Amino acid sequence: IQALNDKNVAFIYHQDAKSMVENSHAFEAFLCGLTAFLKYKNLVEPRPKNFPKTEAWIDFPVKGVKL
Repeated sequence: IQALNDKNVAFIYHQDAKSMVENSHAFEAFLCGLTAFLKYKNLVEPRPKNFPKTEAWIDFPVKGVKL
C-alpha cells in the first residue's frame, strides 16, 4: 500500500491504509476499484481469443503497467 502511494499510483490517506491492513474487505474493495480503473484505461490483459465463453475471465493488469 505504501509503495503505491510512494510511486504516485494512488493517493491513500494514512487512515485508509490502516483500514486496508486491518480489514481485508477494505483492501479487496481498493483492489477492485484499482482494477476497474485499469480496465477503463485499457491496461488489463485481454480475454484470450479461444477462452471458453461460458467461463468467467478475471481482469488483471498488463505486465509492466505504467500509470
